[in-house]
Amino acid sequence: RADVERCQVVSLMTFKKKFLEAGKAVVITGAVDDWPAMSLWRDLTYLKGLAGLRTVPVEVGQHYLEESWTQKLMPLADFIDSIL
Repeated sequence: RADVERCQVVSLMTFKKKFLEAGKAVVITGAVDDWPAMSLWRDLTYLKGLAGLRTVPVEVGQHYLEESWTQKLMPLADFIDSIL
């Protein structure tokens, strides 16, 4: 992990030459900072209004190998209200 370079958004050409062609891993930061979802999806009221009735799978338990681990289907609004 320590040898993986981190950089701000780079051009496609820079990415191709410096990382893709070199077969080098990179963590690109800031790539989605300006996406509307980055602020809209933080608003739980917005999410409930948009998709609150949709059924989503929720993993219950600390780890999937744990014996008590399970999945539960519930509306997104219920998940937001009871878990978050």
